[in-house]
Amino acid sequence: METPDGDVTLRIVFHISATDDGFTSTLDSPDQNAYGIGTDATTYEGEELVIKISQLDFVYTGKPSGDNAIEGSFTQMGQTFDLNMTRQEE
Repeated sequence: METPDGDVTLRIVFHISATDDGFTSTLDSPDQNAYGIGTDATTYEGEELVIKISQLDFVYTGKPSGDNAIEGSFTQMGQTFDLNMTRQEE
């Protein structure tokens, strides 16, 4: 999707689950027809969510912001982009 100023925007969906050992997650990028991408690590410590996907050189870092929202950014291949998320039930 392209914004009026020419920026490209893509929807990203994380599916995060709590486990006995911490958290697991997968990533979907519906605009790129990519679903169920596995992550290497999903941690939530000290009010900070970190999700790492080595095959994509991708690291997301975010902190809670209000009800059901996380403000953060991701770095991929040396570039950093804002990525704010809201929780939605499946």
